Amino acid sequence: MLIFIPYTKLNKLHHIAIICSNYDISKNFYVNILGLNIINKTYRKEKNLMN
Repeated sequence: MLIFIPYTKLNKLHHIAIICSNYDISKNFYVNILGLNIINKTYRKEKNLMN
């Protein structure tokens, strides 16, 4: 279920963890569409479930 509250402004966000099958597409969405900034990236090879 998607709930949309019009005119709501996000003031703060502590952190986001992204688990995805395509990093470039996910990064494009969060950075270029939502306008979020990447402050730090951590790649955990042992958590790579695709290989």
